[in-house]
Amino acid sequence: MSLSDYDRILLDRCLQGSPRAWEDFVDRFLGLMIHVANHTAQGRGLTLDPADRDDLVAEVFLKLLENNLIVLRRFRRQCSLATFLAVVARRVVLRRLVSDKRFLDLPHQFDPQTSSSANGPLTSHGVAVDPETRIDDRDHVEQLLLRL
Repeated sequence: MSLSDYDRILLDRCLQGSPRAWEDFVDRFLGLMIHVANHTAQGRGLTLDPADRDDLVAEVFLKLLENNLIVLRRFRRQCSLATFLAVVARRVVLRRLVSDKRFLDLPHQFDPQTSSSANGPLTSHGVAVDPETRIDDRDHVEQLLLRL
């Protein structure tokens, strides 16, 4: 899917610092960010409470605001803005979930797909895999899929 005219105009308004542009941007993509945070946590077998979910979503928006909107300025406009933002949000959320000990204490749901040993998740062959490697590999695969 390509960048819609509405999203192109909204993005341009944000990058130009137009009045209310950021508020309109947040209104448009808040639901997507909430969905990505919930889905990413569920993929790691975590259940987020609303406060933790809101913290993760806020962190994504803060990342987008950093360095004069550098992440948004780097958007190549070769896919939909929602797709690009979902990938960015997923990466931010994953990094936070992996690095923040607070999330290790959240209730986990058993998922046979993500069974793990003391050394990390297990592959289908029963070999422990470093979680950071899995995240990097998955991000690389997502980048390749976006190119398609």
